[in-house]
Formats: sequence, structure tokens, C-alpha cells
Amino acid sequence: MFTITPPDELIAKLREDYYKLTGKWVNPSDVESFLIDLIAYNRTQLEGKINYYRKQNFLRYASGEALDLLGEWLGVIRLPPQPAKTTVRFTFEVPHPQIVINENIKLIAKDGKTIFKPVETVIVPADIQTFDVVYQCETAGTMGNGFVAGEINQPVSPVSYVLKA
Repeated sequence: MFTITPPDELIAKLREDYYKLTGKWVNPSDVESFLIDLIAYNRTQLEGKINYYRKQNFLRYASGEALDLLGEWLGVIRLPPQPAKTTVRFTFEVPHPQIVINENIKLIAKDGKTIFKPVETVIVPADIQTFDVVYQCETAGTMGNGFVAGEINQPVSPVSYVLKA
């Protein structure tokens, strides 16, 4: 169903068609031979593009806008990019007073450019040694994906009483 004519077969067919029209066989050094090769090359590329766009009509092969359009037929829409989320465990000095973790306490990932912030403001009770907080990437999409435990642990600015994140 989705095939491309092998270039060798296409060149042979074009040479044969040229012979039927002109009564002359094309030699490899003839200008016509170059033109036949050029036509075969362009036709092979065109068949490849046609196959690609035909496949876009099938869910298995569809991508980008074609995938969105296929989904519309079923009333399905693509979800917008979401920020990556993770749980960060803070370890505190003991004793310590009640601590507020808000959007000002950001963490930078090991790559040095991906920044995470708390999803909501959290109050850490006094004298607790560890506390978990849900953080999310400031950038929606895949930028915040792929980090493993311990790679999102550097505060952007120093935080009092925090030994490590």
C-alpha cells in the first residue's frame, strides 16, 4: 500500500519509454541519461512525500497537525503542555522555628538552567527534621522531565535552617 518504486526499476522504465518514443537507446554518457536520472530522482522523492502524507490519515502514523485533526473527529483535543512536578524533601537544622516555603524558595536543577518552585505555600512546623514539598518546573513542557532523585537540590538563594534539599 505504501511503497516507493525502486530507482533502478524507474530508470529502466524511463529508458524503455524514451526508446519507444524516439527509437534511440540512451547511452550512459548521453545528456538524456542525465535527465532520466534526474527525473527518476525527483519522482522517488515525490513518491516518498506522497506516502508520508497518505500515512498522516492513519492514527498510527499521524503527527503534529494531522494528529490533532484526526482527534477532532472523535472530539479529542491535545492537552496543552504542563509543567513537570516532583516532590522535594528538605532536611532542616534542629532546633528551628516555623518556616514558610513559598514561591521565593526556588530550586535549580543539576543542568544549571531548569528552575522549580513550590506548587503552593507550605508552613513547616518548628523542630521537624524533614519535610516534603511538591515543586513544579517554571517552564511548561518537557524541560523539567528526566531528572533523577537528588538532581533538583540547589536553592537559587540561601535558605535559613535548610541543610539540604
